[in-house]
Amino acid sequence: MNDRATLPQSLVNQLDAHDQAKAAYQESRTKTLAMADRVDKHRQAANAARFEAEEATRQWRERFRDADGELTKPIRQLKAKAAEHAELAGEYEQLADTLEADLEEVRFDNADRRTAYLGHYRAAREGWRRYRVDTLAAQVFGTEAGQALLAAIASHRALIEEQVAQDPIVGRSFGNYAPTLAGQAEERQATTHRYRQWLEALIARHGHGESKRDPLPESMRRIKRDSREGDAQKVHSPAYRHRLRVEREQARRRQRS
Repeated sequence: MNDRATLPQSLVNQLDAHDQAKAAYQESRTKTLAMADRVDKHRQAANAARFEAEEATRQWRERFRDADGELTKPIRQLKAKAAEHAELAGEYEQLADTLEADLEEVRFDNADRRTAYLGHYRAAREGWRRYRVDTLAAQVFGTEAGQALLAAIASHRALIEEQVAQDPIVGRSFGNYAPTLAGQAEERQATTHRYRQWLEALIARHGHGESKRDPLPESMRRIKRDSREGDAQKVHSPAYRHRLRVEREQARRRQRS
């Protein structure tokens, strides 16, 4: 970030608020992603154990049939292995389920922090854009050539207003009579539209190729949302939060009874 001592105080306040909200969100996001990774690790371990259990089950049943029903030691070992891995898969699943329930609450808090962060991000971005335009405009229009350009633009705006007023379709469509209130609104709308088109064409002609965006400060690089932060629609939904919390409370009561 540029030296903030040279910036307007209102912009400094916006940038400071953005930085604080961003730091709070980053801390929450790190915690959320780490917990989501733990859930995923346990799910993968459960899947691996379940696969081992299914494979051992397939093997002992195949050997059992080949041995004509004789429960040999190798078959008993395979049966024990299948049971052990099946139990292990269940433990991993239970561990993941418990952790995932806690993860949803963490995601709710994280979603609120992201909402706050994005609000401050948009405010700081707007403040920065305005500051940059005002600063650069002061440099350009502070010269004699810049003042001449402003006068030429103002004159062209007046010309557009005159053309709109004389247009037989909009504005004063009944000779020299003053337009109605509806006609005045129509004139303003038509003038603004034509003026904007003219300005855009002017910029395009003198932009030296494709226009580039003025970069934001590095500290204002927007943090992309990660899918591990949860379903965006759900974690922001008050109804979903309420339903999930009610279900968890009901589950706790069943366990206590």
